[in-house]
Amino acid sequence: MIKIGDASIVTILIIIIILFGTKNKKSETILIKTYEKELMYNLNENRIIELNGVLGKTVIKIQDKQVYFTESECSDKLCIKDGVLKNMPLICMPNYITITFTTVTDKESGVTIDSFVR
Repeated sequence: MIKIGDASIVTILIIIIILFGTKNKKSETILIKTYEKELMYNLNENRIIELNGVLGKTVIKIQDKQVYFTESECSDKLCIKDGVLKNMPLICMPNYITITFTTVTDKESGVTIDSFVR
């Protein structure tokens, strides 16, 4: 016979498994927004991206599935000091450039696209 204490322990264990047992898969697509355009890139392709912000040139690097600012015309360079994009967006406020993770959705079918094949 199952006791109330046993049922509580089993319930708590099930909740813990559900919360911590599922993998939180990070998106492999990033969205870069500037004051004049939006660009999407795949993190699987290493590249250097040069953009013009409000203050001037900004350089963003994608390397080993990580993205970060390497150069910016802003005075405080907080965007560079922030390092690699993780959970929160990377923002260069003075230059009006943001980097966030995103998912790609097919407009016709509504299906989320995980990656692109060339």
